[in-house]
Amino acid sequence: MFYEIEILHEYIDSLIQCVKEINNKENITFDFMFNLSEYLEILDTTQITKKTLKSRFIKQVKRLEDTGVNVIKRYHEDNNVLYAIADYRRDLNYHNCNDYDYLMWGETDSLFPKQLFESLETIKNYAKEQNIHRYTVWLAERKMWDDSWKPLEHSKFTNEKHLSSKDFKTEEEFKQKLAKSPYSIRYVMDLEEMNKINDEYDSFEIQTINYPKFSGCGLVMSSDLIKAGVNIPPGIFGCVAEDTAMMISAQQIMGNAYIQFIVKNVLLIHNREHPKKRLYCLDRNTLEESGMGDSYKHGKGTWYDRISKLCKINTHNFLGSKQDRFFTIKDLEQ
Repeated sequence: MFYEIEILHEYIDSLIQCVKEINNKENITFDFMFNLSEYLEILDTTQITKKTLKSRFIKQVKRLEDTGVNVIKRYHEDNNVLYAIADYRRDLNYHNCNDYDYLMWGETDSLFPKQLFESLETIKNYAKEQNIHRYTVWLAERKMWDDSWKPLEHSKFTNEKHLSSKDFKTEEEFKQKLAKSPYSIRYVMDLEEMNKINDEYDSFEIQTINYPKFSGCGLVMSSDLIKAGVNIPPGIFGCVAEDTAMMISAQQIMGNAYIQFIVKNVLLIHNREHPKKRLYCLDRNTLEESGMGDSYKHGKGTWYDRISKLCKINTHNFLGSKQDRFFTIKDLEQ
């Protein structure tokens, strides 16, 4: 999104280190969709112009292109059409599953480890030997929302206490503690700190689970999983719950045959609370100060509450054998 331009260079830095030691870089393709649409947020042109945004985007992506990998650059600029992360990820899966061994979802506020491709190659070789072709891969995360995410946690952090707001006098104290705790997803970690943790290990600790459990950022899917029909259904639109819908799809199609590999000692960073994540949106400061709804407390416009509600209903309707209709973008606009 246009408001993430100030963190793009960090993301590119992490991708460059991923491919640095790869010999056959021509077999790797990075697909970028730069979303400049003002369907949800209006650009504050007193701070930056679309021309400058595009120029900065191209400059950063060229750094990756110069390493020798394939880079695709596309743009969405129609202010009247919502094309969000669910739409992009669905299309990415559908149009590329016949051409690559793996598909992977990235996000601008994430940092990828330099061990990425080596770990994927290790898993691919093992899976082929075991006649396993439809599966997902998850690189370890820090402590997430609750203990149900524990199987996905990095080995270094999994024994840390899962903090609750009940442990603190105020909600603010709770948030400040998480923001200062490297094992929490609320802590903003840079590339150097992530690399230092990953360099502590000289072999991969890989575990498996037989049920889908993942978020969107960093999800790796074997191409055969997508060929089997696993994908975000068209009824799920926007930027909320597409990862949940993907889990439901995988469970419904694969059933007991589902396999997810987890690389427990390779950390991938998703900086959800990055201070530069949401910039250059019109009236951002004024609206935040006015306290307009819960979404503004999280730096998002009031649109987020509305789209979140509809997307979650759609996801619930997708689960199991139901006959309720899907809400659409027209419902959102109304």
